Amino acid sequence: MNKEYKGDWYLPKNKDKISGKLIINSELKKITLELYTNIYLTEEPIIYNKFETTNQRQFELITGETSKKITLFNCIFRSASSIGKHLHKLTYEVEFVFLNIHLSKITDLKIHKVEVKYPYLSTFFDGWESIKDFDDKAESNIKSKPISVTEKLELILVDRYYKKITKLGEGFEMKYSKSIVFQYSNGETFNHVIRNLYKFSKLLSFTTKEIAYFDLKSIFIPLEQIKNHDKYCLISNGLCQTSVINFSHHRHSEIDKTFLHQNFMLFSKWTFDEKELNHLIKMWFNNIQLIPIYDFYIDSNNWFKGKSVILSNVMFNNKFLNLIQGLESYYDIKDPDFMKDNDTFTKNRQKLTNEIKDVELKKWALKNIKFPKTPTLIHKLDFLITKFNGVIKLINGIDSFIEKYSIEATRYRHELSHGRIEMTYQGKELDKIYSFSKVLLCFCILESLNISNNGIKKICSSNEYLKREFKKITSP
Repeated sequence: MNKEYKGDWYLPKNKDKISGKLIINSELKKITLELYTNIYLTEEPIIYNKFETTNQRQFELITGETSKKITLFNCIFRSASSIGKHLHKLTYEVEFVFLNIHLSKITDLKIHKVEVKYPYLSTFFDGWESIKDFDDKAESNIKSKPISVTEKLELILVDRYYKKITKLGEGFEMKYSKSIVFQYSNGETFNHVIRNLYKFSKLLSFTTKEIAYFDLKSIFIPLEQIKNHDKYCLISNGLCQTSVINFSHHRHSEIDKTFLHQNFMLFSKWTFDEKELNHLIKMWFNNIQLIPIYDFYIDSNNWFKGKSVILSNVMFNNKFLNLIQGLESYYDIKDPDFMKDNDTFTKNRQKLTNEIKDVELKKWALKNIKFPKTPTLIHKLDFLITKFNGVIKLINGIDSFIEKYSIEATRYRHELSHGRIEMTYQGKELDKIYSFSKVLLCFCILESLNISNNGIKKICSSNEYLKREFKKITSP
């Protein structure tokens, strides 16, 4: 379904206005601006059948005068064509539409609040309460107490109950939606806000193993930063609310999904109380140093489900290398004391050299086989296995696999990273090592959120995705 806004369009600092229409195609999830003109937006003339590339460029902002005041953000040239000798059509693809306001710049804009919709919010935040009873419900907006995330950021959950007409003259049905307001104490730049919205997306992706993008519904901007606004624009406490239309951040995701069974979530209100869940969110946002590790794990679950892309052996090998890098990085960031057991090393080295009959070879071994000053990858993996041993040992039939995991994972890492392989496909053994590496990194991330080993055990006992990985590891 298309929504069109017809009117005049121009750059914020220019006077000449160009007639055209903004087309919002919800089905294709595409926003385009078509201009009908004999001049460019830069006010330079268009020469018939000679479109100058200097004018076919990206514009940060284009403002529009239609039935509403409109600001378009991030407008990219897509095509130009002659309609006649004195009229041409220029087409731009638009990323964001801000309704009811005119902005002159966005770089220094301070956003104080944004309202956003994500999938699975009710399941994640409400637990048993996500099973809604609509009997005797009146239309209402219910806001939660603020959830403190960082010094500058709070989250507020908004539950909306609203009536939707079924058929004209046949009544209505009660609908429900849940969204989040990101509220900043001193305001933040638009780019910083978008990064935070993605950070929460990744939290949902981690716990659900699903792609979880977002739909930015509205933003709240200080009135003094707005060039102009419609008279019916909502203004409260010096902030002007503007509705936002955007598809680029949820083009391949179903935002309206609300329910996911608790056994397919690592944690939620089903398994943690409100205080614990809020603490997990806070830890996720504040563990800035661990973000690349979180990304490695989330990417390991991206198998291009529902897309035409096929995961190749090369891509699978790279995902394995990312998991190992994530495990090694987690060890390095935690920086545990490296316990040097020189006595045991010296005794074992002596046993080894005693078996060597060649005198020169024995001298070489004694000279070159030295105790490592820094931990090896094998040591790091063994350390993490020991850390989560109480959880791992509950996996039936995993003992024989664990005995050789660190050595084999290290061997594959070295061979794949240095190109010492004869075939791209490494066989089923690497599949098992991949699955366990993913499980081990998952445990590390859960620990980084202050979930104890007992808490991880509880998650393992119910989470279906982890159970499937356990079966892959222990299957013959």
